[in-house]
Amino acid sequence: MVLCSCYVRNGVPICSMKEAACGAMFFGQQLQDTAGRVQAIALAYRRLQAIHGVEAVDIGELSSSVAEEVARSMLRSPGQLTVECVSLTLPPEKAMSFALIANELLTNAVKYGGGSEAIVSLTLTQSGKDATLKVLNDIPTVRDAHKPPGGFGTTMIRAMLLELAGDMTAHEKDGRYEVVVTFPLPSPSRQ
Repeated sequence: MVLCSCYVRNGVPICSMKEAACGAMFFGQQLQDTAGRVQAIALAYRRLQAIHGVEAVDIGELSSSVAEEVARSMLRSPGQLTVECVSLTLPPEKAMSFALIANELLTNAVKYGGGSEAIVSLTLTQSGKDATLKVLNDIPTVRDAHKPPGGFGTTMIRAMLLELAGDMTAHEKDGRYEVVVTFPLPSPSRQ
């Protein structure tokens, strides 16, 4: 019997084990997960660099691109992530914050929703003068007690939400975990 307890908290590996093989398997998976996250962030960054000199960015298209990269780098099949986005625009500096939020929410949905087997959805809608980004993931039947929520990613999202003057809520709903980010859209003259 292998007795092993390993997890990562805010990027710091914490392990208590009786056999080295357990730690090697765990850290191999962590390295693979981290590589997927870095790839997704790098693509978002490259896309944002391409908008230099642009007055407004379509965050519906940006959401779809970020979702496609997360699916490609972290999920077994692209069909595990569904995306429905309306066309909304933000100034480039706010689009950068939005892209980082979308990337982190999707990455967390995969990580906490079953890893490469996760089923995830992303929607971007408009209601009045506000935009709403929702990310849902199935809740695994067996939850990993060593993956406490509220780490660095959540802290980063909250910091980026300050730039958008937005708010975030998270809750369980119908066997799925739902994170909702709402923020005001700039008036057309302020973009």
